[in-house]
Amino acid sequence: MKTSVARSGTRSGYGTSRAVPRAAANLSFRLELSTLKLVGKSKDTTGRSEPYLWVAFYKFDGAGIRIVLPLELSGVQIAEITTLALAILVPGNRDKLVNRLVEILLDAKLVLSGSPVTSFRPSVNENTDASRSVFGGEKFSRDESQPIPAAHGRWSESLLGFEVDIDLESSGLVGGVLDTVQSLLPDVAVRLPLPVPVFGVAYALLERDLSGKATIAAAHRAFNDELSAVLNGIGAELSLAGAKLRDAQTDPELIADRIRQKALAAAIASRDIGSVIHRDDALGSANHVFTPASLGASAPAFTDVFDKADTANRGEWHLSGRLAPGA
Repeated sequence: MKTSVARSGTRSGYGTSRAVPRAAANLSFRLELSTLKLVGKSKDTTGRSEPYLWVAFYKFDGAGIRIVLPLELSGVQIAEITTLALAILVPGNRDKLVNRLVEILLDAKLVLSGSPVTSFRPSVNENTDASRSVFGGEKFSRDESQPIPAAHGRWSESLLGFEVDIDLESSGLVGGVLDTVQSLLPDVAVRLPLPVPVFGVAYALLERDLSGKATIAAAHRAFNDELSAVLNGIGAELSLAGAKLRDAQTDPELIADRIRQKALAAAIASRDIGSVIHRDDALGSANHVFTPASLGASAPAFTDVFDKADTANRGEWHLSGRLAPGA
């Protein structure tokens, strides 16, 4: 039977121990897509363009994800742990036992339980008519820049460090030895290197032509569903791949790297959007992933450029954003 140790470390039985969140606890940030600019000639015969934007923010941290580590011991390891536990009062043995448990858990399978926190923003074109830009003003004309509404392009959040649950159910330990190891789990947990929390934004930029609001809304739902499936699948992929906790020590951006490998932008590629919206142009998509280290003294700004090779006919679109500490 699985039970747990409370955050204070108070023992409530045999099973798992939950560590207090550590890395990046309550680290606040503000991530935003700030402006969109049209450079060059517009494709629209009237000389103006009607871009629209779908935005999804996400974070992988202790708010939605916890790490489960099964303590699975070989016969030799059981004998070693038993010897140290039975002589726990001998000076130095307590630290030896804690350190040995940490070493063993570094090779434990990394299991991510839960799901990332997401914020899918409403399509910015839903409450405007065909004569006005989705950004609240007139349609875009050449070399015009407009701010992206905060309700659609800004996310203020906090990162919480991951918690780790150490599962003793398959350890093979019994009796007083199991009791001793159980009592040491809070000390073991705080010495384990954990993956770094990550957060980011993925978006798609399109240009309206003849599609109606219902068609655009249906495509937007498909975008959200596809992106949600990709995000929710990352934890399961890491778990099924047998990634070890040691990876988190050698690769501090383990989850961020997997997000990049999965290429979230592929979920919102032009061909996918175009297959749903037959008459609108998919200008492009992007995905930006950040870690707590990104919130240093020089928090990053970014600009994505789309249709650079076809500026004369379609214009060149520049979408700018930034990351900043604080709410």
